[in-house]
Amino acid sequence: MTPDPQPLECKMTRSVGPAPRNRRSPSSTNRSVPGASGGLTPFALIAAAGLPAAWFALREPQAPPPPRPPEELTPSSTARPVRPVILIADASVSTGDVKARCADLTSELLRIAGRPDRVPLEVLLMATGDGRHTGGTPQVLHGWQRVERHPRPFVDPAVTEREYRAEVAALGAHCAERIATVRETRLFAAVRAAASDLEGRCAGLARDGMRCAEPIIFASTDGQETHQTEVAQAIAARVAGRPAPLSLTPVVVPRGTEVRLCGFSNSPRGGVLAGRVRDPDGVRSVWRELVPGALVEGACGQAAPVFSGPTRAGAHPPVAGEK
Repeated sequence: MTPDPQPLECKMTRSVGPAPRNRRSPSSTNRSVPGASGGLTPFALIAAAGLPAAWFALREPQAPPPPRPPEELTPSSTARPVRPVILIADASVSTGDVKARCADLTSELLRIAGRPDRVPLEVLLMATGDGRHTGGTPQVLHGWQRVERHPRPFVDPAVTEREYRAEVAALGAHCAERIATVRETRLFAAVRAAASDLEGRCAGLARDGMRCAEPIIFASTDGQETHQTEVAQAIAARVAGRPAPLSLTPVVVPRGTEVRLCGFSNSPRGGVLAGRVRDPDGVRSVWRELVPGALVEGACGQAAPVFSGPTRAGAHPPVAGEK
């Protein structure tokens, strides 16, 4: 009787690639695969499996991928939004007007808290400083604090909203309690410090898995600058109708930041330069150059600023009931 064919030998004769090397070949001992039986080399195993040699080359360890560019490291739009708010009061005026600046800050904070997007706030209260009392740095009236709504089961949402606004108003009250009047105006230094603090806060939020949602820098001031000589001279020249180029590096704020400087016509001295100037247009033009994209207003307390600049396309609509 004729024996049956052996399928295994038939498959071996039809395999693709060279035949496997002798398992006891001395040349295979130098390139053995750890843990493989008989010390087969990787290429021998590939050939035995009927695979092309390129299969192993494609699976060799690859170099680690290059680091992602900075824009890929920013938090995604799905991260929890938080709105940092820095409020600055000009403390270089009479005591009565300092209280008015603090009232502007509280009013602005309540207006921001009433925006319809209901984003939690992180608030920092500051005031301008001087070289004698604060070492040239701005006053920190109240450090970063988060305020947000806390809905509770079976509690009327109107009650929750009143509690939230009361917390916001109490935070703004720290300004009047802690502000100290100073002799000189370092407004430019205060705005620049606020931009730096805001950048650091946004970076901290990103590390915690959150994102800065349209942050805000707000300052109530008459626009006078006495410490930065170039700014003071530019203001005096432009108020007098003379050109005054500025060589100072403008303040750079994080992308998407809304900057508002207001109160230029609210001072009891009628503006800057000890009351000799009643028209603040020259003052505004200087601050628009120092803080590109900022909304520079004559009076504080407007319900809905119309912002147009390189860092923000528009502002939220006014909230019902806000002034």
